[in-house]
Amino acid sequence: MACSQTMNQVQPNVNTIVNLLKRIDQMQKEALISNANALCESCLMNAMYNTKPISIYINNQLFEVNVGLTSETTSYFRVEEVRGNDTVVLRLLVLDNGVLTCTNYTVVVSINCICCLQCFNPINCNFSNCNCLIEA
Repeated sequence: MACSQTMNQVQPNVNTIVNLLKRIDQMQKEALISNANALCESCLMNAMYNTKPISIYINNQLFEVNVGLTSETTSYFRVEEVRGNDTVVLRLLVLDNGVLTCTNYTVVVSINCICCLQCFNPINCNFSNCNCLIEA
């Protein structure tokens, strides 16, 4: 992804944005670990609020991407991974009957391109590939 802004225009915000993305990522990972430990005690409990949805702005415009190969677009994301101070992997979230839900799609964005973030109330993403290990 190329940015039309020069590095001098973006640089003052980069550290703040990187730190915020890393903090969101850390909080989500801690929530998943905490909930996974509780789930392994009893697989009947669901994880609660393991995602802090965000929208990002690039070149002062809301960043939107297509959901898979459809014409549906979204501007809601979950931070999946912050790679150094350069890029962030974002999971696409979609509005389904007024409720944000996670998809299996991700996008990689250059952090230098992000001029601001908007955070929303936390939600729960159902990660179906999370299995409980039951010890005998």
